Amino acid sequence: MDNRKSTRRRASQQPEPIEPAPIVNREQKRIAQWLNKVKFRKQLFGGVSERDVWKKITELNELYNEAIFAERVRYNTLLDQWRRANQAGGNARKHYSNNNRDNGGEGE
Repeated sequence: MDNRKSTRRRASQQPEPIEPAPIVNREQKRIAQWLNKVKFRKQLFGGVSERDVWKKITELNELYNEAIFAERVRYNTLLDQWRRANQAGGNARKHYSNNNRDNGGEGE
């Protein structure tokens, strides 16, 4: 008889938590908090409410869109600061244009 333990989990067992990535900004913190508190409405038949699941997916998508927008603003601000700092020498624009062309993009 095989004495190996079954690798199947019972329905009542929780999966092992995954080590989270470090939180870098406020938007990531909001997403992490939302994920920690999210609960799905249960149904008598079929597990959870499909409508509720889609509602939660929409909420999560909105949080991710806000995070992407905030990151884009941060990136553009840093890029503008870099351009201003290097503009005094007159080579920042030339350097950026050459780099962008080398990487397959259009120069400014």
